[in-house]
Amino acid sequence: MKKKALLVCSQIPYPCVNGGIERLIAGYESQIFSDFDVYLLYYRPGRPIQVFHYGRPLATEPSPEYLMAQDFAFVLLFNYDTDFQHDNFIRPLLGRFPCFQFLQIHPMPGMDDRHFRGTIAQSSAAPDKNVFVPGGFYDSTVFFKKDSRSDDLIVCVARIHEDKNQIELVRQYKERIYNKYGLPLVLAGGAGLRDEEDLYFHEVMRYVDGVAVISNADVLDPLAPRNWLGADDVASLFHRARVAVMPSPKESFCVALLEALACGATCVVNGTYSAFNSEDLSSRVFGSVSGKQGDILEWIDLLLQKNVRIDSSAWVTRFSLAEIKPRLLQFVQERC
Repeated sequence: MKKKALLVCSQIPYPCVNGGIERLIAGYESQIFSDFDVYLLYYRPGRPIQVFHYGRPLATEPSPEYLMAQDFAFVLLFNYDTDFQHDNFIRPLLGRFPCFQFLQIHPMPGMDDRHFRGTIAQSSAAPDKNVFVPGGFYDSTVFFKKDSRSDDLIVCVARIHEDKNQIELVRQYKERIYNKYGLPLVLAGGAGLRDEEDLYFHEVMRYVDGVAVISNADVLDPLAPRNWLGADDVASLFHRARVAVMPSPKESFCVALLEALACGATCVVNGTYSAFNSEDLSSRVFGSVSGKQGDILEWIDLLLQKNVRIDSSAWVTRFSLAEIKPRLLQFVQERC
């Protein structure tokens, strides 16, 4: 019988993946911890909401008594927007089970690592023996290079949000890129959850004409789960893309970038990418990796003018979940 493990997070991959943290949890649940029977506690700051077992919500109330009675081999808390070490609901778990935390950036101000057996971090300015830094991650069973490419579009895969900077990409795309090269832009992704994100979504959608700029999202229903493509469909777009473009000035998880690189797509970027060493990344992509320089359409135009093609599919395999799994499991098991 498999040992049980508990993941705790304020975001979940059900019913669809719509961001880096959701894709991370889905990957850890299905691949990294495939040797365990995994439960997921959906937890908003100060309020437990639901316990899931592989996408199925359990009828059991997510009470401290219920969780403390379980025989979890370990608990992994995704410290995305919750200070778990000072949370009255979570604190008892820290003393009952071997607990680990996942951080995007380590160290986190005010965070006392002594509450945890170990830390898994996207990046760390102060790594030590109890900090495991896998960098980025992607699912190599879905995202991989194919022998042939159609190169018939440019694709941007991201939540449509001001942080992702799609408005700079779409505002003059038709005049500066489509009319010159005949390559349509495909926006893959839906809106966020707040009113201001909805406004930004509609501003971007004004430029979607179905010819030069295409979107899979329903403009009348920005939050519809169908606005988010499945992993296989995203991989199919990357396999067709002449360019995979990342217009956001700052990225932490960098999942879409890794997935595009794994598919052999040439990636155009213009920002900073905290999951990577900039010197290591700079030769794998086209554009600026040390901060925003100019606008994203300038970089796309320059790449197409010079007919630059960069295949980083071999380099990126180090970040696949399959490569990360044995090292991460050893890290966890040694501390349990």
